[in-house]
Amino acid sequence: DVLRHLHDEPVVARPASTAYRFQKLVRRNKLVFGAAAAIAAALVIGLGFATWRYQREKSARTAETAARTLAEQRRAEVESINRFLVSDMLGSANPEVAQGREITVKEVLANAALRIPTAFAGNPLLEASIRATIGETYSKLGAHALAEPHILAALETRRRLLGLDHPDTLFTQRSLGNLRRGAHRPDEAEEILRETLEAQRRTLGTNHEQTLETANDLGFALSENSKFSDAADLARDTWER
Repeated sequence: DVLRHLHDEPVVARPASTAYRFQKLVRRNKLVFGAAAAIAAALVIGLGFATWRYQREKSARTAETAARTLAEQRRAEVESINRFLVSDMLGSANPEVAQGREITVKEVLANAALRIPTAFAGNPLLEASIRATIGETYSKLGAHALAEPHILAALETRRRLLGLDHPDTLFTQRSLGNLRRGAHRPDEAEEILRETLEAQRRTLGTNHEQTLETANDLGFALSENSKFSDAADLARDTWER
């Protein structure tokens, strides 16, 4: 048994358990088991690296696909807008269409508005953007009754798809408040602009450009409601910022 022990063989004087026999086998064949362990470790490391590389390449392919899809989407949107501007808006001013008659901006907007649902079918946010622009243009022309349906439609779409506190939603909400101001409905304008300003201060910050512009608009609404002290305080605070 002493000799067997010195040669890393199982001794006879004690029961030879499986673990004991395996331990002796490993000691007798250190080089073989060392090489096997090294190979196993290399396989594990190699498998891990291959898995990591596969995941990285998969993520890269996914990102590349997403970027390509986004680029194609943006290109399609640009093409839709170009077609809308050239065919639907400017097309109504075509001499062949006008037949010598002078076309007004309101007519151009009205003709274009009729084609919005078809031109931007399946892209409600792009339609909302166009409607908001048409509404703003109508409002600046003093055609508040014509502007309101477009701004309300844009606001409803953005609230539904982007959320109540999204900057685009709040920008359109501010447009609605200014529209009510222009339509001589100062009470409604004040309520809408107050709500917009509070949301912008919370989400964009008190010094954000859009926040300050809304504060300025609210100051005018307060003045129109004869709340001159509140308007002065708000104007002073906005100026200082």
